[in-house]
Amino acid sequence: MQNASANIRFEKGYGEKLNYLSNHFDLMLFALSLHHQNASLSLSEAYRVLKPNGMVIILEPTENGEVQRLFHIYNDETDALRAAQAAIESSHFKRLKRSIFRSTWSFVNRQELIEFDFGQGSKPSIDKQKRIEELIGSKIGQFPILLADELVLSLLKKEAT
Repeated sequence: MQNASANIRFEKGYGEKLNYLSNHFDLMLFALSLHHQNASLSLSEAYRVLKPNGMVIILEPTENGEVQRLFHIYNDETDALRAAQAAIESSHFKRLKRSIFRSTWSFVNRQELIEFDFGQGSKPSIDKQKRIEELIGSKIGQFPILLADELVLSLLKKEAT
């Protein structure tokens, strides 16, 4: 039996400008990344490089998950998240599925939560620590602290022409 992984290759790139020939890939994945780029342009590029009947899997946070609201303290991504969802809806792809699910983040205690850098590379200021505690509310005293995040999983298909 042939090793199935021999036919799988992961490549990392910038969605806005993919240096591949048209109709090159069977599958593409945007994992928590579409909202960090020009989503419309990236999806157009994905459409170009996908083979007919190729698929795109997109995983994006919703703007209201508990963890995402903490990220917003540092960098409010609400507009970018909305733009990514709008780009998905207006793309040339056929949407096969859209599911919302929850993931749970676990922090041992308040200190671990407060010291988590949320992509900033440094400990939060006292002001930001207070905002984190306000958002978390009574959960701040729990052991462990469990936070729910909402994610949107979209499955799109490039239909054969």
